[in-house]
Amino acid sequence: MARPNQQLLTGDAIWDQIKAALKTNRPARIAVPFIGYGASRWLKIPDGSWLLTRCDLQSARAGQVSGKNLVVWQRRGVRIFNLQALHAKVFAFSGAAFIGSSNASETSRDRLVEAGVWTTDKALVKHAWDFVEAHCAEEVDEAFLAELEAAYRPPAIYPMHGERDVSKRKGTTAKKQTRTQDEAAMHLLRLYPSTPDEAWERAAEAAEADGQKRVDTRLRAKMDSFSWKGAPSRFKLGDLVLARLTDRATGEDHVLPWARVVAMRKVRGKDDHAVATASFESWDEMTLAAFKRALPALMRDFLGSGGRSRTATSEERAAVLKVWRHRHAQLMSGGSVEVTKPKSR
Repeated sequence: MARPNQQLLTGDAIWDQIKAALKTNRPARIAVPFIGYGASRWLKIPDGSWLLTRCDLQSARAGQVSGKNLVVWQRRGVRIFNLQALHAKVFAFSGAAFIGSSNASETSRDRLVEAGVWTTDKALVKHAWDFVEAHCAEEVDEAFLAELEAAYRPPAIYPMHGERDVSKRKGTTAKKQTRTQDEAAMHLLRLYPSTPDEAWERAAEAAEADGQKRVDTRLRAKMDSFSWKGAPSRFKLGDLVLARLTDRATGEDHVLPWARVVAMRKVRGKDDHAVATASFESWDEMTLAAFKRALPALMRDFLGSGGRSRTATSEERAAVLKVWRHRHAQLMSGGSVEVTKPKSR
């Protein structure tokens, strides 16, 4: 029986070992956040493999993920998964694994100083394999990968081989975006329907008009507003909101899809603010019972009979986003959308 082997790899030895393992044509489990231009030409990932990466539009615009290469791998039979919070670099194969600092890019391969551990220890290899699979919750389709390909812009720093250095050219860097959904706070709110007065209606309409300018025109977004006292001290643009809406008359409960805060306006003469949010039209409301089944043992304060408004923990926020995950996590990037205005207070 071969003894488990562990060694520190650096430089060319990293990719020599990885490419040798891929040549066996056995499926692999790979987690790597950045996919450089042309990576599919020299990294031959076998059919049946899973690849976990940060395949979101913001990363594509920053030159960190090349949708073109993801399309090539997917057509070869590789399943592609998205995790925006990914930073780990793990390559798990049949009988071996590499855990280190290397991204799948020619910059990482040829220019940066990288290091990692290569191991054939069965227990560690299994842990690496399971780690990747455990985080493969959001699979992306070819249509979205085509969007990534169209959104890709060469990076302004460390240009890839075969690309010109565009760092000094105007218009090549993506406009700074609002925080991504994995960075923004998520507010768990208790809301109740009510009949708004004229002052609140005017504030809500003004807030939604402001919000329209911040919503991506390519998305079918739904604008809405709710009332909150002292809102500017509690909410920031880009924050996530998950609301439990309770009908006082019937006692009926629904959990509304998560939305992003896009604007706020003070109600004239009152200590009250209209908070405008944007969500995706394709999402339906979810009954409280269905939400409890989707997220067992979470947010008791929010879901219980005495539930209160509060900010979700990082673990709760991650669990919510798995239930209502959408590939267009940004939502806000300028432009306008048609407005529909059901209101709740």
